[in-house]
Amino acid sequence: LVGSEMFIRDSGRIENLLKKLGNPQDQIERVIHIAGTNGKGSTLTYISSILSASGYSVDSYTSPHLVNFNERIKIGRIGYQDDIDDDSLAEILLECEYVNNGDPITIFELITAAAFLKFSKTKSDFLILETGLGGRLDATNVVKNPLVSVITPIGIDHQHFLGESIEEIAAEKAGIIKEKCKTVLSYQDESILPIFEDVINLQNNMSKIWDDLKSNMKDWSNAAVEKAEEVSKVAVAKTEELTKISKVKLVIHQLQRDKNKELSSLGRLVYNHSKEANLSLIHI
Repeated sequence: LVGSEMFIRDSGRIENLLKKLGNPQDQIERVIHIAGTNGKGSTLTYISSILSASGYSVDSYTSPHLVNFNERIKIGRIGYQDDIDDDSLAEILLECEYVNNGDPITIFELITAAAFLKFSKTKSDFLILETGLGGRLDATNVVKNPLVSVITPIGIDHQHFLGESIEEIAAEKAGIIKEKCKTVLSYQDESILPIFEDVINLQNNMSKIWDDLKSNMKDWSNAAVEKAEEVSKVAVAKTEELTKISKVKLVIHQLQRDKNKELSSLGRLVYNHSKEANLSLIHI
């Protein structure tokens, strides 16, 4: 293993291992990929909660773990999730280490490959991936056709890996924007929006960016990104995008939620639902 838990992938290490494993990441149909500086975990939790409450099984991959290692890999059940059990975790890690056969690889790359191996076998309705660090060179960024890429608010972080300026960091996070796919941006500093415009145009990404200052929508040659004003809205905006890009249709009804009900993400956020809404997903 190279280093400790380094997140930046290099030299095709994880790609080589995934190829030996039969490219399990390509066998997962509906992937939601999340990058950003602030709010990745809470956004993932919110999206997972919406989809689970709508009757779908949702796998998820997060890092780092907060209490137990197993919580990084959550397996979707109808209406809820379970952390991967010890035996299954040991099995996939040992298989990946055996198949890797001593080739250079980081711990995070090995864990990520093992997670993809597990997720390819669960056949859950959705997989939500949280980047470990950055985006462009993150080990999770081997997914070719995500259902939606979500970018939460970007700030200064991990400068020794991602760059000194917010513009350089934004360019790294924008690396999860994929060709002819969909992207949802949360509120971003105005100075970095041109970076996303350029990447969206280059990738012919089917998104739209809302200009809050002018209260209108800018279009760039069939490119678009809907910019939510706060992190929690990213999840809602993302689920709305499902109506346009997959076999799933989202129907938003008058929402019934207990105002005292809490959506919690351990050690990160406790979000009190104060508005009423009702989201259900219907196959078409």
